[in-house]
Amino acid sequence: MKTKFLYLVLFLGCFLACPLVSNAECSYERQAELSRIAANVKFSYVYEANYLEDGHIEIPTQIIITNLTNDIYLQETGSLFNQRVSGNGEKILNSTIGSQTTFNIYSNDNNCKNELLMTQSINIPSYNYFSTSDECKDNPEFYLCPLWMNTTGITSEKFNAELKKYKAEQEKQMSNTEDADIWDKIQNVVDENKTVVVISIIIVVLFAIYGIYHVFRRRH
Repeated sequence: MKTKFLYLVLFLGCFLACPLVSNAECSYERQAELSRIAANVKFSYVYEANYLEDGHIEIPTQIIITNLTNDIYLQETGSLFNQRVSGNGEKILNSTIGSQTTFNIYSNDNNCKNELLMTQSINIPSYNYFSTSDECKDNPEFYLCPLWMNTTGITSEKFNAELKKYKAEQEKQMSNTEDADIWDKIQNVVDENKTVVVISIIIVVLFAIYGIYHVFRRRH
């Protein structure tokens, strides 16, 4: 009975000590190296606009992950159904426009297994479906016309109302600019012909004085 109890104690001791032994070799230097490897992972995205016959647009989007090594693996959290990414080199994942995808980067080293090294996110901007309209082609500077912009809450009525305000403001600015240009031209003429202008003013003043003098003499 004592022998069985002793074996049980030894078994439990070995069982509890094994995790400590396995993690004991995960040195600070190795953790730092794994962190550098994780930081070297790069994320980018590509898209392609497909114009359909009914006038709609499909924009398939892919996330490209590069600089992967067998020392690490990535666990996506959320929008891509918690996909795990591992291996060397480059991986491509399907995604959608207007999404944010977050990846936890873990150690795949047997001595530092599953340790979280870093969290990285990639944001894919929203495609602005108004950007291809004739209105935006004629008014590319309008604030609702950038190619990449989240206009989910903007209705056609709202877009047209804002565009009308924009056009009215543009016309007003153009009118002010034209008025300013006229005064600038007058100023330029004066600046370029100062002597002639001064002499002309003197002559006008002299004629005015002469006329007033004669009117005054006739009355007296």
